[in-house]
Amino acid sequence: MGEIVPFKAKRIADGNSDFTAILASTYEDIKKSFIEESGGIATISTSFEEVLRARIGEKFIWDRKINPDLFRCGLYVSGLMSEMISNVPQSFYAVDYFQRGMEESDPKFFKEGADLCCTLCVAFPGRLGWKATKTDDYYQLGIQMYALYYSETKKQVAWCMSRNFREIVSIARFCFQSF
Repeated sequence: MGEIVPFKAKRIADGNSDFTAILASTYEDIKKSFIEESGGIATISTSFEEVLRARIGEKFIWDRKINPDLFRCGLYVSGLMSEMISNVPQSFYAVDYFQRGMEESDPKFFKEGADLCCTLCVAFPGRLGWKATKTDDYYQLGIQMYALYYSETKKQVAWCMSRNFREIVSIARFCFQSF
């Protein structure tokens, strides 16, 4: 791979503000072998989050989408999908979070609702059209709740997620389904 050109980003999801370091870390993750074989049995030698983060970063690089905001979103979504494995949401209805966030004026509910929309769009696309809710409703609700969360907290990753929701969901779904 060629020389990494320094870029500066305002804020990255993991607290690192140097985009060059994010690219270098992604490249190192891509080079790693996450599979160990012993006695004919293959096992993943690291966390699900690290594997997904490497796959998403690799997809960005191969698609030539070298964009600090997308990398922020990739870091965030890989952590979110990893948390999904062990955490059960309070509700599986995204509108519940929106309503509660409005009633209680608490932005954490907007984040939780947007995260639920993202999780459903990435991991369970076949379930999005059930009941009266359309697939696009989850996308719109996720975008709006990340925007509301950003307007209340000024968390940069929420702004990035609201602006890049459809693209990061598409890329993360591709990477998630390739396991």
